[in-house]
Amino acid sequence: YFDAGILAPPPLNALSRFRQYVDVINRGYLGPTGPAYSLFEGDNSIMEIGFARNVIFVRKALKGTDHNGKSYDQYPRKQHKMGGFSDIKKTLEEAMELFKEQSINLDKWRPNVK
Repeated sequence: YFDAGILAPPPLNALSRFRQYVDVINRGYLGPTGPAYSLFEGDNSIMEIGFARNVIFVRKALKGTDHNGKSYDQYPRKQHKMGGFSDIKKTLEEAMELFKEQSINLDKWRPNVK
């Protein structure tokens, strides 16, 4: 018997555990003790985690180096603004407008909940 799972209260449920992996991924930024932060053996290979409805994506870091000669587990230390920012901003603004519009439509459809 495990006192955990999807229905267990935080921090014992599965979602809370996966949220802790975000700290594992960012441990390089957690100060002097950050590199030692670990949840399980091998978690240093977690490169990315994503959440969506009913699914959690965990992506493992690749071995070796990228086209710039950096390993995939190196942490960027300075702010970097990527090209195409205006296109990304425009896409996000369009997405926000669609979200607002769809929310209004959902509110009209949804029965009154108190």
